[in-house]
Amino acid sequence: MNNDLFIHNLLLKPRNRMKFSLVLLSFFALQLAFGQDLYKKTLTELFSKYQDKDTLKCHNIYKEILNEEIEIRDSLLSELKSNSLAGLKKKKFTATFQKYLGLFYYEKGYDYYTSANISSAINAFNLALKIHKKINYFQGIADDYNYLCITKMYAGQYLEAEKNAKQAKRYYQLAKDDIGLQNNCYNLSHTYLKLNDLDKAAKTIIEALKISEKIKDSVGLCDNYDQLGTIYLQQMELKLAENYFQKGLFLKRKIKHYKSIASSYRCLGATAYSKKDFKKGDYYFEQAFKNAKNVLQEAAINTTKGLVLFDKQEYEAAEISLNKALELNDNDNTKSNIYPVLAEIYVKIQDWNKAEKYGLEAYKLTKMNLYLDKQQIAAQCLYQVYKNQKKYAKALEFLEISKRLKEKINRKSNQNSLLKADFKFQEEKNRTKIKSLNQATKIAKLESQQKTNWIFSIALLALIGLLVFWVLFSRFKTKKKNELLQSQLTYTKQLLEEKQRTSESEIKAIKSQMNPHFFYNALNSIQGYVLTGEQQKASESIGLFSELSRAILESSRYNEISLFDEIELLTAYLKMEVMRMPKIHFQMDYSSDLRLHDLFLPPMILQPIVENAVKHGLANKESGGLIQLRFQKIDNLLRVEIEDDGIGREAAAEINTLKNRRGTSFSSEANLNRIELLNENFDFKITQVIVDKKDENERATGTLVKVEIPQDNY
Repeated sequence: MNNDLFIHNLLLKPRNRMKFSLVLLSFFALQLAFGQDLYKKTLTELFSKYQDKDTLKCHNIYKEILNEEIEIRDSLLSELKSNSLAGLKKKKFTATFQKYLGLFYYEKGYDYYTSANISSAINAFNLALKIHKKINYFQGIADDYNYLCITKMYAGQYLEAEKNAKQAKRYYQLAKDDIGLQNNCYNLSHTYLKLNDLDKAAKTIIEALKISEKIKDSVGLCDNYDQLGTIYLQQMELKLAENYFQKGLFLKRKIKHYKSIASSYRCLGATAYSKKDFKKGDYYFEQAFKNAKNVLQEAAINTTKGLVLFDKQEYEAAEISLNKALELNDNDNTKSNIYPVLAEIYVKIQDWNKAEKYGLEAYKLTKMNLYLDKQQIAAQCLYQVYKNQKKYAKALEFLEISKRLKEKINRKSNQNSLLKADFKFQEEKNRTKIKSLNQATKIAKLESQQKTNWIFSIALLALIGLLVFWVLFSRFKTKKKNELLQSQLTYTKQLLEEKQRTSESEIKAIKSQMNPHFFYNALNSIQGYVLTGEQQKASESIGLFSELSRAILESSRYNEISLFDEIELLTAYLKMEVMRMPKIHFQMDYSSDLRLHDLFLPPMILQPIVENAVKHGLANKESGGLIQLRFQKIDNLLRVEIEDDGIGREAAAEINTLKNRRGTSFSSEANLNRIELLNENFDFKITQVIVDKKDENERATGTLVKVEIPQDNY
């Protein structure tokens, strides 16, 4: 969203009215806490100076304090940060002043953003976010994430911007802030537009439009119309693009939102040029310049006009417009957009020195900001420059860079296209099947009717002929029915087989956990404690055995369980085994900020692996051993590592052979089959990797099993 719209929202949102009021109240509270008249005179003067409405008054007073009372402001921030103010030791007051501290950093971040100091702005917003998260201040968290999205878009970090926008959306919903949610949807749509995901961009901006209409925000509606028009323009749906730009222009005139009328004319000019209606395009650009309110708008108009003139192959006029844009606004973002085009222009007119200069600058800037498409253009221009200058080594280097970037862009842009093509293929395949079945049914009906009419005609000639043909017809009809029933039976049988395989896998998984061998060992241990009079251990064993049995049977009823429940189940199991075999130790490792209740996995996936490590790796080791379970979340992936320092798989296999057992345990085999079925039938992407640990002398030192469970399915 542009800066003018942000200021508009900043002054009109009810939540900002509350925010600035709280900031001013904090100054009064601090004054009382210090027992001094440090702010009294200043605030009295400011209140008498400004006679505006409450919101605008708070904003102006706050800005004047930040600008003119720098030493006092810094002292206040230092005191709040150290949390050493007298009388503020209670949690209630501490949380209140933490909120004020977060608001100070938020406003500081906005000041940095408006002055294009992006790195400092990101740091300030992150500080505000950290403070607001401590006290669960949803409104502040949402605003912090929203402006982190805006600043990271400005820096070209679009994937990070997308993540922050999604987080902002979540907290705006928790805060029930429709205005913030509308602005967030606009920013998220703009992020998708930069990522070239036009479908998501359109879907998100339509969501913003619905919110604008619901809360009757006319200014937001104008911006959303312009954004939707931009999306359609990129898709070359020129009629729809022009329609939405015109809607935005009409509404801006109606509500007298004159400061952004130039933007509508600029977009209409670009649309007209795309339609090859150059006369209308020139008119729209002329109107855009007339309505421009500042140099930034003039720079944007010159940039757009330069780009469309370049498409028209009017290179000299395009060069003039683009250089004019750079004179008006020469920040890195503008240079990243304009330098690649200027490099192309100078290649076209064969001004090789300027082409090299702008090509190198463009390549450097776009590489830093991750603009792959513009980086590829710059690399291609440099290839042509060095080829003309007969610097073949450099020409080859930039040709290879250009090809790599082009392949990367194509892979990225084709990803959604491939998914859509696959969906359309499957949809067409299903339609073809339905059509074939309908045609077969119609043919069968027509054939049946034809045979029936023929039989009735023959019946008039002879009764014998009627009976013969009636028998033939009955057989034919029966055969058709049998074929149809056979087809349905085959399909039903396949479905039943799939369900049976899934059920058998579930049963095997349960058996692998609650197998008779485990029951025997557990009950035998309990009996031993009873006979030796160790009542405390017997009681603990029975409790653990009951808890484990209940947890396993309970988890088998569901398709998914939380990581918290899985860890409890594994802990109970390992405690049972430790009581039976005291030489074994176990350790659970996961970070304190891991959200155990928000991560999910299929039940009975990890226990068979743990059982296998205990049964085959550690139980056969004379000196005992340690089994470690590590849990961590990497992006959208839950990674579990199960590591033991047992005798290793090869030694365990030899022992099993001597004891006349199968080399592969039943639980491991059942578990692998179940993972395969989950991946095949439910589109899971669970992976399991087994690593045999060895020392420098190639002697086995244990086994490491890595299991990765994507969270997309939950």
